[in-house]
Amino acid sequence: MRRRIGELESYYASRQWMTDFEDDAQGKLPPDLKRGVLSEDAVYNLLADNDWLMERIRRIAECAGKKRG
Repeated sequence: MRRRIGELESYYASRQWMTDFEDDAQGKLPPDLKRGVLSEDAVYNLLADNDWLMERIRRIAECAGKKRG
């Protein structure tokens, strides 16, 4: 999963994403093409939530490690 999130982050930060986003706005993409990845807010929120969750997991693991040792 981390690799897939990394791929999404790379695409979202790329010029290709902006080109795809602009092409979609101009109606250049097929109408039946799934385009959820072109949603600015959805992708941003997903990446932000993932960062928050990964930090939370890291802190829980850190606390669990301190209790054991």
